[in-house]
Amino acid sequence: MIYLAKLAGLSRKGGESGYNPTVSTEFLDRLASQLKIGKSAAGRRAVERILDVIKKDYERGKYQSPADAEREFRRVVEREETGK
Repeated sequence: MIYLAKLAGLSRKGGESGYNPTVSTEFLDRLASQLKIGKSAAGRRAVERILDVIKKDYERGKYQSPADAEREFRRVVEREETGK
């Protein structure tokens, strides 16, 4: 994976590294499906909106790992639910 990132001219050093076409965001889609369970239509739309933002940030290299992206996704959804 590091080799592919270097080929694409990307680096994790210095923060955001740009779009990485080898990054899979399927794990975020699965998490979004789980987070939508039992929510109102407005809640499901909020999860979709948050998903789009987190996916773009993940593809740009904002998160060090998939676990970091998942943690942020859950945090933002929870904050949206509580209205904070």
